[in-house]
Amino acid sequence: VGTHGSRLAVADGASVSLWSLSAARQLERTASLNFGKLRQVITPPPTIDLLNPHFSPDGKRLVCGQVVWDVETGAVVRHLTLGLPRGAVTLHGQLAATAEYHNRVHLWDAATGKQLAEVHAMMGPLDVAAFSADGNMLAAGGAGVKTWKVSREDETWQLINELRFSDVGGAIQRVSFAPNGRLLVSSSAFPYAVVTVSDVTTGKALATLRQSRWPAWSPGGKLLATLTRTYATYEDPQIRRQIRLWEVESLIAAE
Repeated sequence: VGTHGSRLAVADGASVSLWSLSAARQLERTASLNFGKLRQVITPPPTIDLLNPHFSPDGKRLVCGQVVWDVETGAVVRHLTLGLPRGAVTLHGQLAATAEYHNRVHLWDAATGKQLAEVHAMMGPLDVAAFSADGNMLAAGGAGVKTWKVSREDETWQLINELRFSDVGGAIQRVSFAPNGRLLVSSSAFPYAVVTVSDVTTGKALATLRQSRWPAWSPGGKLLATLTRTYATYEDPQIRRQIRLWEVESLIAAE
């Protein structure tokens, strides 16, 4: 799942569906979500796995499975040849980054496929990666969350100032910088479904939302949406899913 403003991209491994959320409705009793208007379905060649879709910071491009699409037309802008058969891919301008199963984070020239930098993340298999809006920071998630500063000196690119975040859980499914770059939200599947809002400078957890997943920032970063699941009990056998909207400033102050 990837989000940007009023748009949602959902990847199932074989295709990506792109939705407009302006007409989104409440969760139905069956716990399925009517996303709103289906804009298009993108199906790539069968050799490409479509997982972990990401919008570019300006919302004009969608990258998934090393393929970049134009969001408005659905046309393929380019195929990334990054030297990795699989891995989470994120894009910022002419830079691409991958977080891959073998515990490494790579920085690439998206146009040429040339590797620019590489670090060993020391967090087990990595599933997600994300640039900050200005492209100066990169985050990756696996058994934890780490960030790096994207640095360029002359023609040499580096991922420096590594910072490991505290109290974010494991099996990270999502990382996303706030639009202002000062906060990072992560979603963990282990040991519980937890969404954590952290300070980018210190790595300290500022707020924790339990039984929550798939966080998404509002365009201005003042609000945070999460998917919350209430598990069945003997007294209440129904499983309920809700989309909740949080005021970020109040959420942090409450902690």
